[in-house]
Amino acid sequence: MNSKQNLSELFEIGIDVRACKNSMNQREIQEDDLQNHVKVVPSGVVELAIKQRDGFGYIKP
Repeated sequence: MNSKQNLSELFEIGIDVRACKNSMNQREIQEDDLQNHVKVVPSGVVELAIKQRDGFGYIKP
C-alpha cells in the first residue's frame, strides 16, 4: 500500500490530516501536490499547541 492509499483510509474514517505551510515552503511543496482532504495550517508547531490546549494528546513515534 502506498502513502496516498493510507491517507485515503484515514480520511474515510474521519481523521483530519494537516500539513505545515512553513515546512511546505521550505521543501518547495505546493498545496496542489497534496491530497484533496489535507488541510494546510500556517505553522505545525502552533497547530500542535492549539490542539494540546484543546485537550488533544501528542505522541511522537
